[in-house]
Amino acid sequence: MAQRIVTHVIRNQDGDTIALCNPEEAWAQRRKEWAISDILLHRHEYFVLGQNNGLRRIIVVNDPQGNYLRTSPDSLPGNNLDSLSVIERNPWELALEDAEVLAVHAALVPVGPGRVLLMGGDEHDKSNADGGDIHNTRFYDFIINEVRDVGSPEADTFCCGHAFLPDGRWLVGGGTEEWNDPGLEDEHIDIHGNPRNHWSGTRECAAYEPADEQWSSVAPMLPEPGQATRGGGRWYPTLITLADGRILAVGGHPRVDPGDPAVNDGRHGSWLPEIYDAATNAWTYAGGHWLYVDWVDVPPQVELPEGQVRPEGASNYLYYPRLFVVPGGEVFLASPNDGNCGWYNPATGLIAPLLLDSPPHDGRGYAETNHTAVLLPLLPGDGYTAHVLFLGYESAQRISLGGIDRMIDPENPPNWKPAGVRDWPADPPLRRHGCSVLLPTGEVFFTGGLDHDQTEGGSPDNSAVLEGEIYSPGIDWKTNTYNFADETWTTTPPASVARNYHSIALLLPNGLVLTAGSNINGSSGGDDVKEYRLEMYSPWYDGDPDRPRITGSPSALGYGESFQVISPQASKIARTALMRCGSVTHAWDGDQRYIGMEFELVALGVLQAVAPPGGDIAPPGPYMLWIVDQQGRPCEQASFLLLA
Repeated sequence: MAQRIVTHVIRNQDGDTIALCNPEEAWAQRRKEWAISDILLHRHEYFVLGQNNGLRRIIVVNDPQGNYLRTSPDSLPGNNLDSLSVIERNPWELALEDAEVLAVHAALVPVGPGRVLLMGGDEHDKSNADGGDIHNTRFYDFIINEVRDVGSPEADTFCCGHAFLPDGRWLVGGGTEEWNDPGLEDEHIDIHGNPRNHWSGTRECAAYEPADEQWSSVAPMLPEPGQATRGGGRWYPTLITLADGRILAVGGHPRVDPGDPAVNDGRHGSWLPEIYDAATNAWTYAGGHWLYVDWVDVPPQVELPEGQVRPEGASNYLYYPRLFVVPGGEVFLASPNDGNCGWYNPATGLIAPLLLDSPPHDGRGYAETNHTAVLLPLLPGDGYTAHVLFLGYESAQRISLGGIDRMIDPENPPNWKPAGVRDWPADPPLRRHGCSVLLPTGEVFFTGGLDHDQTEGGSPDNSAVLEGEIYSPGIDWKTNTYNFADETWTTTPPASVARNYHSIALLLPNGLVLTAGSNINGSSGGDDVKEYRLEMYSPWYDGDPDRPRITGSPSALGYGESFQVISPQASKIARTALMRCGSVTHAWDGDQRYIGMEFELVALGVLQAVAPPGGDIAPPGPYMLWIVDQQGRPCEQASFLLLA
């Protein structure tokens, strides 16, 4: 066990110690809960200096109100911790030095007070892939700050897609079947005679059951359309949960084997969307239009789906396209398809005739993971209007779509607009590979990424953006409506860990934000280019002793159902919301979602709230229930529930 000398403390408004500190040592700051875990789990010993520089051990004292820290033996007139100098809290804290896996993918698991799955597959390491070392998944318990093995799917989940099923299971689809081998480019010829040079996507899928911590295989994705066994699969796909609970898979590279035409997919991309239905454990092709097609790779003589027109000069294949289920049940294509944003109908497989301009992109395009996008809170007072925010270039852009009635004037369609002025003394950074996280306050936290243009080549860590940004969209919470004239940006202090390609950020049910993963300088390879450290961001409300508490709430809800929330602070609550459990990879969290709810105080300590009206507003699956008081402080711990 390492010995840590405590020289300072951080205290809350009530004077309680909430963190131990030593600015002169590498560990610098340790929140009280994790220091308690360190001591109880025999990871670290903590001491304060006594008389003549003697060491006084810090111990954990059991108390009915919760464990706390004291020194032993106590000094007179009180605990030595009480006499230490107080310093200002750093909102960033290094949680663990070694997560044991490269966290390329992560998901919040709705069990107990919450846990996080960290998943890397082969961890962008060819030696791991070649050697079969692909089962790299860990279970992160952020309460005691510890990781442990939890098993993995059978397939290599590196660069898979994922989304939550209505029953709370986490569906993982696709991933890496074979690494790209540039040396075989000339041999890799498709059925149309075109050369290929890309990774092979797997068809295999698995689901994680939080209740028993087990993975189970589910139906594989379909082979190439029109083929019995050949091709299919997806590498770098987007999976999202539809309004009816089925899972839509879009994009990705299919299976490839240059030496075996019986395996090799005839397409460069998995352009036809497919849908998984857990009730039948089967995938079906949606039919209709292809999405995100690399048209350069499609010979002119190929017959296109009915109603689809080949655009001139378009080559727009995207990795992990940013998609959102919006009111009405359609899917908004926030990542431009054939140069335009628009609405995709998963029931018909067709793109709506009304097409929108793509957001300004400073000439950099939308390839790979240069940008992040997020659906802003859906609010009843706003008619659940969908507002989408894009960030990844110098300016942030937002667009306001139709609400629950989807009344849009084709003569005056929605358009992208600048989303306020970012809070930087000079030109704001690009934040390439950065992540966006919805907070329970209704704000958006942006973290990680690089201030480096992909066209310049490489992904150097020395261009990392360490500061975070908080975007407030200007919501009037009394009316649950937006006033974008009041939108603001605030820059936060810097993190200590650079987050480059293959990093993640995820909201936890205590309101903190976990950051993890990253390939150092964007490189593939062994442990020397893998970032294993976990770092936590604490928003302004963390540590406030007066945050409200939920002491009673349902574990399951139906749409439109009226339900009760028990809280000692019920009379001081100003808003209630459901936030979907997140699952994030490649600067993109297709699961996160914030839905405001109407409510009223019906008795002492009792709130009566109304669940969202349908799956187009809140797709079925696992959610966190949040209450927020009149000072804007979210509850200490959100409650989990299944919405269906």
